[in-house]
Amino acid sequence: MLTYPVTVTICLVLMVALALVGRWLKRRGGERPLRLILAWGSLAAWAGYNLWNMQPSRFSWDNSLPLHLCDVASIVAPLALLLRWRPLRAMLYFWAFAFTTQAFITPRLDVGPDSFWYWLFWMNHVQILGLAIYDVAVLNYRPRLGDVGLAVAGTLVWMAVVLPLVIRFDWIYGFIGRRIPETGSILDWLGPWPMRLAWMALLAIAGFVVCWLPWAVVRRLTGRSTHRITDADTEPRPPTTP
Repeated sequence: MLTYPVTVTICLVLMVALALVGRWLKRRGGERPLRLILAWGSLAAWAGYNLWNMQPSRFSWDNSLPLHLCDVASIVAPLALLLRWRPLRAMLYFWAFAFTTQAFITPRLDVGPDSFWYWLFWMNHVQILGLAIYDVAVLNYRPRLGDVGLAVAGTLVWMAVVLPLVIRFDWIYGFIGRRIPETGSILDWLGPWPMRLAWMALLAIAGFVVCWLPWAVVRRLTGRSTHRITDADTEPRPPTTP
């Protein structure tokens, strides 16, 4: 069936195109309006997605609240671009590349392109991964080792809120409880709960390290110190006059 590869290809082309346009505009000193459009548009999309998902005809306590990690990442992503606060950028980077990419590999979908939910699903995940790519390619975010700790801390805060609810009510948020997707995923190989939760935690940390490691290797090979992000990385400097 070609629907899945075609959809993923379109998503990837869109995300790369936005990054290329952003870099082109940045060289000409006009990137900021695009960044604001992407960020505020993503916030509006997040609100619309959740309002649609909470309609009485669709609402279910175990899956409709914005408690999935990708639901949280969907609002972290635009805020990271708007506020430029490093903890938010760290969570966006590691959550997007370690977690959201899994939705492109094993999407949790039981509907096709004729369903509105199909497009909402891809919009939600493109928003996260696309803004993470934009932050790296256009806004020069470069993860440091300390950012791994920030991402772990953010994930633990999310778990501290969601895990008690999942255990108490047998909800499915984040798939950190007893229930896992019926559509098949890597979770099928991690054994029964609660040991599955420990394996998930180890895989998450390993995924964060893998996402950070290439940047550390590049710094090592080039002899560069850790790059510190400032507004100078995104806002063009005025031309100097002789």
